[in-house]
Order: sequence, then C-alpha cells, then structure tokens
Amino acid sequence: LLESSQKSYISIRMKFWAKTHDVNCPKDRTMSSMAIISLVAFHLQTRHPPILPAFSGLLKDGADFASVQRNVVLFKGFGSTNKESVAELFVSLMSKLLAVKDL
Repeated sequence: LLESSQKSYISIRMKFWAKTHDVNCPKDRTMSSMAIISLVAFHLQTRHPPILPAFSGLLKDGADFASVQRNVVLFKGFGSTNKESVAELFVSLMSKLLAVKDL
C-alpha cells in the first residue's frame, strides 16, 4: 500500500531524474514541474489496479473545499490493493515514457 508520503516520493524522484537529465526547464522547451507531476498522477491512475482515483471523481460536486473534502472521504483506502513498490512504479513509469519517446 502506497501511503501519501510514498506517492509524493515518486513525484520527487521523477522531478530529480528530470532535472538530472536536463529535461525540467520549460524555458529550454522541456517539461515543467507541473507536466512531470501530471505524468506521475496519470501513471498512478492507470496502474492495475489504480493507485490514485480519477480527479474528476474528487471534483464531481465542485471544486470548492467542502465538496472536495466530502468526496475525498469516499476514496479512503483507494489503491490499497496495488502492491507495487516505489521502485517498481518508477521503472514502469520510465518504461512508459520510453515507449512514446519517438512521438
């Protein structure tokens, strides 16, 4: 089960990798931090079983704090059946990115 801190670690690790490989600088026409975090979120949402719920489910009743807070409770324990480690998730994300490299 990935806890919130582990999900954050995946994003931080990905940002570190991108910075190390000079692909985290929008002024140089590479990925922004927001793009990187969005890729990580998408990856976690598309695992089998998914680790993060679709954001549309969290925002279905509106984007105000009270609505989102009510919907977050509905997703308690979401993703707990996925047993992939942080390392496995990082490698699978990198594999996914390499698969579309030529696009």
